[in-house]
Amino acid sequence: MGNSIQFTLKDLTRSQIKSFLEECDDRGVRIKWFGWQEPRGYTSSFESWQYISPLPDLPQTKNGVDYMCDMCIPLTLTIQDCETIAMIIREVLEDIKK
Repeated sequence: MGNSIQFTLKDLTRSQIKSFLEECDDRGVRIKWFGWQEPRGYTSSFESWQYISPLPDLPQTKNGVDYMCDMCIPLTLTIQDCETIAMIIREVLEDIKK
């Protein structure tokens, strides 16, 4: 049963991703990002995993993780809720890309 969605923001810089996350959060849409240097909640990059030593060089994995986001989707959302969330994400992305 899927209760989250993962997506990437490959067309944005790290700074733009941070702005995107902040603006979405300000509008009530909570999105997590795997690109933070340190773990935040349930998102983390393999680079912060302390149980792997020495850390392998994984440039393709790092490139993917640096842009990957995760958003929890409560199973109680209505179609209208989903449309509102999509509208907010679309508006924020459009503003960030200006």
